[in-house]
Amino acid sequence: MALAEAAEETRVQLEEALVRLRSSTHLLVLLLSLWQGLTPDQTNILEAALLPLLQDTPQLGWEESCDAAVSHLLRSCLSRSPKDQATSLAQQGGPVLGLPRDTARLKKHITLMCDRIAKGGRLTLASEANAPVPIQVQNLAAPGGVEPIAEVTGDGEEPELQQEATKFIKKKQPSKKVKKGRVTSSCCHLSSFSSD
Repeated sequence: MALAEAAEETRVQLEEALVRLRSSTHLLVLLLSLWQGLTPDQTNILEAALLPLLQDTPQLGWEESCDAAVSHLLRSCLSRSPKDQATSLAQQGGPVLGLPRDTARLKKHITLMCDRIAKGGRLTLASEANAPVPIQVQNLAAPGGVEPIAEVTGDGEEPELQQEATKFIKKKQPSKKVKKGRVTSSCCHLSSFSSD
């Protein structure tokens, strides 16, 4: 009888720990997505890697599955170079999941993932990361490639706000200059846009 009560108490404690873990990882995903302005697709990838969606089993726990998912992200879409990404995608199989001694490795991998996202790493699926960029998007990135779209109001005139936006777009944008190993930024002044 005492063993049954102890087992029930342990099950309840395990469920409480799972709820706390799910809440804290959801908070981590939310903070990362707000901090870096992640798209809903990127947030979904992050949730799939971090959130404990399944119940723990004696063979596989959250630590093992989360570490494997974060390691995969670090080797694939968050890798430092395209060469590393290509070699990791070409490898067959994955790491063997086993019971970790402690959580130091998982903490290290989550920290690396956050650092790479902060440095501009993109969370994309492997098929999206290697997809060619459409020519329309490439043209947008070219200097002068974006032209304002004139909106017509009810009386056929362009609004004053649209004219101000057109002036801003045609104004010289900030540029970076490299001088002897240093990156300096030159910026235009917007003194002509003072409010009346």
